[in-house]
Amino acid sequence: MKEYNPPKNLIEKYGQDFVKIYKKWLDNKAAALHKRDRNDNLIDPKIIKKSHYKLAINKAIHETNGRCFYSNLELDWDKISTYKNEKIPNLPTIDHVDRKKFPLKLVLCSWKINDMKSDMSVEEFLYMCEIISKNAFNIKNKL
Repeated sequence: MKEYNPPKNLIEKYGQDFVKIYKKWLDNKAAALHKRDRNDNLIDPKIIKKSHYKLAINKAIHETNGRCFYSNLELDWDKISTYKNEKIPNLPTIDHVDRKKFPLKLVLCSWKINDMKSDMSVEEFLYMCEIISKNAFNIKNKL
């Protein structure tokens, strides 16, 4: 993995020009997460730098080949840095697995799933998904 480059499959799909867009998006995401965690006193900015977030985000993306960690869905990488506060369900975004305990434990996921998970732990989120899934038949029959 070249430092801060997207996974090979994303370069193949979106072309070499995508690398520049990806790197800018990655830098912006790292800056935003670093600032938020710093402002919430979850990290010591003298020890944990923005570069640590960039590496953690890039690692999370490579671990899933650019797919959503929770659903394994393909994400709309062609939409990064192009939207104007639109709610694009499969827009790639980054989720803290457990923000308070492990600020640098990050995963790649879709905007919609990250929105649904909110501030739940992974265990809580999966439990709620399981409950909803078990009740899906009843929900469909009542609509």
